[in-house]
Amino acid sequence: MTPSSERIPVLIVAGFLGAGKTTFIRELIPRLIPGPRAPYVLLNDFLNAAIDAFTLKGLGAEIQGLAAGCVCCDDTGSLIDAILRVPVSIRPLIIIEANGTTDPYRLIETLTLTAALRDVLGSILQVTVINESRWGKRWLPGDKHTERAQVRTASAILTNRSETATHKQKQRLRDDLLELNPRAPRLDTDSFIDLLLHETAAET
Repeated sequence: MTPSSERIPVLIVAGFLGAGKTTFIRELIPRLIPGPRAPYVLLNDFLNAAIDAFTLKGLGAEIQGLAAGCVCCDDTGSLIDAILRVPVSIRPLIIIEANGTTDPYRLIETLTLTAALRDVLGSILQVTVINESRWGKRWLPGDKHTERAQVRTASAILTNRSETATHKQKQRLRDDLLELNPRAPRLDTDSFIDLLLHETAAET
């Protein structure tokens, strides 16, 4: 069995299109560069993967776009292959920017139950990024279910666009987060980075 110090920790960044996932990763990478783990980003956002990868170039992290399909169901093979190609020698922290409609349960199931990954991956954290003014406004029933599932499976919640949300929208979001996942802290970027560094410290 691979020692925990040699396993690769994973951060899943979940949230719908426009929530601010790429912006969060853009802020996160420079803060991780001086640390003991090298950020290695896997982007899964269909046609936007190549564009997002380009915008993140130059920040000091390895960036790879996965544009073939949703990694939770349509194209798990590409995700598994991409993870297995990550060089352990750089002591990576894999950051997966999931497609907005990714089912987090199926993604976590792939990461934890795939035989080829069992001896490779370490701790798995999920941060869900929410646009406060768009919460609960998805048109399709499936999207609404996914939006709530992304909260239920989160290790932490980050909210954006608070300046455009009404008091009623903010109150509804607070109530829903408390109902769906009362254990997940609602953090700002700096606080989440502190949490991430703490959680991965044992794997260095």
